[in-house]
Amino acid sequence: ASGEPTMGALAASRHVWTAADHRFEGELSRRLGALYVGFTGQGYANRYGGGFVSRPAGRVPTTYVLHHTAGSQRDTGAELWRYHVQTRGWDTDGYHIVVRPDGRVELVIPPSMMSYGAAQHNPYTIHVSVPGNYVSQAPAPAMLASVYQVFLALDLCYGGHPWRGHREIMSTACPGGLLPH
Repeated sequence: ASGEPTMGALAASRHVWTAADHRFEGELSRRLGALYVGFTGQGYANRYGGGFVSRPAGRVPTTYVLHHTAGSQRDTGAELWRYHVQTRGWDTDGYHIVVRPDGRVELVIPPSMMSYGAAQHNPYTIHVSVPGNYVSQAPAPAMLASVYQVFLALDLCYGGHPWRGHREIMSTACPGGLLPH
């Protein structure tokens, strides 16, 4: 119930997308065109383990959270999924959406499902992450443009909720001082 990863918390891998999830994916495709890579999470779950975790009963997203990976700008959704599931031992990835420096966007977890990006806040948050460390490097303009489109699509499909940097809800340097949030 805390939002922390727990064994046995996985929803069936044949998860049910909500109408908002379908609308969101369509909105990403419309807004981003060829920059929208698509839904990649099922392939990562098949390849690296883990799956999709249902939000606790009655919990819906009320906050959007921006993260940086604090790693390489070359990190992909696959590498992040593998790290979270195989190295950290989580049941699922830490992020719903990954926005790469070149502006390409991957939908990793349907936003109606839960990710593990912010511990006890997970039941009511949707997590958007950008590869890189924005404590020490400036973000690419293409990435910022796509992040903005992702947040507009989230607002449209899941409600106009607050957008927060990870450090605004937890004690962390994430998403770095050089990444606007």
